[in-house]
Amino acid sequence: METVIGFAIGFVVGTQQGRDGLAKLRDSWNAVSTSPEVRQAVSVGVSMAGKAARQLMNGGAGKVLSGVFDRIAAQQEQQAA
Repeated sequence: METVIGFAIGFVVGTQQGRDGLAKLRDSWNAVSTSPEVRQAVSVGVSMAGKAARQLMNGGAGKVLSGVFDRIAAQQEQQAA
């Protein structure tokens, strides 16, 4: 979470510093979006969404959705490793 807050602060500062600031902002965004912390947060979010879908749709559609969410979570975990 600290990473995302740092990015938000960097965004404000970067936009006030012109092109150089925006270039630094772009570099920061790349670092944030590929960080293990963010990947883990996305993986947890996808997993939680899958569990919620399973609980809501105990049936055929729920199984399909949960399979989709499980697959996305597995891909996120593979990319993080």
